[in-house]
Amino acid sequence: MKGSFRVGEWLIRPELGRIVGRGKSVRVEPKVMQVLEVLAENAGEMVPREDLIQRVWPGVFVTDDVLTRCISLLRRVFEDSRTDPQVIETISKRGYRLIAPVRRGDASQDATRLLAVLPFSRPDGDGEAERWSEALTEAVLETLSDVPRLRIKAWSTVLRYQDDVADPLAVARALGAHAALVGRTLRRDDRLTIFTELVEVANGWRLWGARYGVPPAANLSPAVENIALQIAANIREKLIPRKTRASSGRTSAGSETLETEAPDESQWFEVLETSPT
Repeated sequence: MKGSFRVGEWLIRPELGRIVGRGKSVRVEPKVMQVLEVLAENAGEMVPREDLIQRVWPGVFVTDDVLTRCISLLRRVFEDSRTDPQVIETISKRGYRLIAPVRRGDASQDATRLLAVLPFSRPDGDGEAERWSEALTEAVLETLSDVPRLRIKAWSTVLRYQDDVADPLAVARALGAHAALVGRTLRRDDRLTIFTELVEVANGWRLWGARYGVPPAANLSPAVENIALQIAANIREKLIPRKTRASSGRTSAGSETLETEAPDESQWFEVLETSPT
């Protein structure tokens, strides 16, 4: 595979011998990189061990142990597991398969982003907060569905991780997303407060965050639509290059105006870092 490419959230730079992602840049040996390139050229397909050896070490006698070592090194860089692989799968006694999505070119050359909208958390036993959380999640998904150059992870797939949203970055990585929208609904006195945050999966930086104070008498449908439109606008601003950005044609005319405040970092996930300006 010529030039840079991506394997899941990782940027592969063959010309530099580097794999970049999750806040680190790792240099790998030339043969290790070549093994990865062959797997990427056949992404999703099983590559026999014999074929890998012939492509990477043509005309040289190499034992299977040498190839096994290369695969082990790649798994270490990708923080992958042989028993529960997310990047490289072992086909017993036959070969290997690259199962993470592969995209050609650097991120700057590929404007399409994959976003995971995770279920909004809410206090147990608060029926109103639960209704708002579910309605807002659905409204955000619907509003973002027609944003150009933005792919949304299928809701049915996201729901498999519903019990694991305490670690949003881990869930988003497992989904292969570039960014994740996480949120939660809290009750403060007589009103609900909705926190939202857009996170870059590769490094954990917060790209954008806001909180919305919902008046006690707010009607659910127009208020939820208003919040969803504001969230979608900020996601477009942060994830879609300006020259490729296009409006979905929806407006918030007639919707109830809600209070928008700066994000309250003390109430958010401590594992996330504030994005640099």
